[in-house]
Parts: sequence; C-alpha cells; structure tokens
Amino acid sequence: MQRAVVLPAAGIGISGPDSTTTRTFVIRNLGKSGNLTGTISFALPSSSFTISQSALDIPPRGSMTEMVTFTPGTATTINAATLVISSNDQRNPMFNVTLSGRGLTGRLVAPASFVIRALTGGPMLIANLNIRNAGRGLLTITWPTLTASPTSPYSVTGGTNVDIQPGATLTIPIGFTATTKGRAPTAPLLISVSGLSTPIGGRTVTLRGIGD
Repeated sequence: MQRAVVLPAAGIGISGPDSTTTRTFVIRNLGKSGNLTGTISFALPSSSFTISQSALDIPPRGSMTEMVTFTPGTATTINAATLVISSNDQRNPMFNVTLSGRGLTGRLVAPASFVIRALTGGPMLIANLNIRNAGRGLLTITWPTLTASPTSPYSVTGGTNVDIQPGATLTIPIGFTATTKGRAPTAPLLISVSGLSTPIGGRTVTLRGIGD
C-alpha cells in the first residue's frame, strides 16, 4: 500500500465542483486466512481532508478502496495530514499514509493606470474600471472611497471585502469632473487584496483625467 497520497490542487474559498478534489488508494489483505480488521483515523484533526471509510474489515485476499476528499484551508496554500491505519496485522499493526494537497489562490489583474476623458466644464463623467480574477481561488478585494476635490477630481464609492470568483470581472465606477482643459491631477486608487491571493498587498491604479 502506498505511504503518500497527493491530492489534485483545488481553489481556495470557492464553491461548486472545483472547490474539492478526490483521490483513492487501495488497502489489501494479503493473508490467506482471517479478516484484516481495524480503523482508519487522522493522527491530528484535519479540516482539509475527509475519508470515505473509517473501519477495516477485509476478507483474505480481498481489498478495500478508500476515497480521500480535499478541501483547501484558507490559512496556507500547502495542506497536509497523516492517516493512521491501525489493524490486527501482526507485522504492521500501525501504518501511516501522508496526505497532501495544494490550495490555489485568486490573482488580481488591474491596469497600472486608468485614463478618463471628459468634456471641460461638463457634468461628471462615469467610466468603468475593470478588475479581474485570473486565479483559480477566490479573490477578495477592498478599495477606498474617493471624494472629488480641486486637487483630486475623482469620485469613487469604496468597497470592503468584495469577492470575485475565478475568471470573473468586477466593475468599479470612477467619476471624473474636468474643470480645465488638458491633464488633471492624478490620484492613486489602491486595490487591496485579502488572504493568500496575489499580488500580496494589492495593486495601485493611477487615475488620470483629461479635459477635452
């Protein structure tokens, strides 16, 4: 029987079929007489792995298939646990199987700068800044509220701990009022990332307004 089982990677924090992965391994009774009996348990409690069966009762020359399900935790991308198979096998009364699986994070994709053009002296123009999750795990972001002023003529409604599923795009409306022709003062908009997602700390988008 194998001593290590590596589970396929799965996305952290998501729901649906891609949130868990499974793998099986076989336990065999190689004896010619007498059932192989015992228990299967975790050496330490694990929230990332579950097993389909916790009891052994295998006839001579028979086998049992154990299924392991992996759901990645939110504290680390590397998950591990140890299964302990205790049985009436006199040679190997205790047999350890190491389980491991990798959690996949979200990945923020945002432009380095965002240009907005508006008619000078006209009403506030609203443009959409698109934020995308290019990772396979959940992406959670936060951004601040910006209030327009002569030195920073941008208006943004802040968001706190907003979730973006893998492959999805979030739109953040950016308001810009052009009071003079040409380039307006720029302003930074920090898109912060929570948890294990990348890039660590998030990304700053420079808002650049132009009056036409």
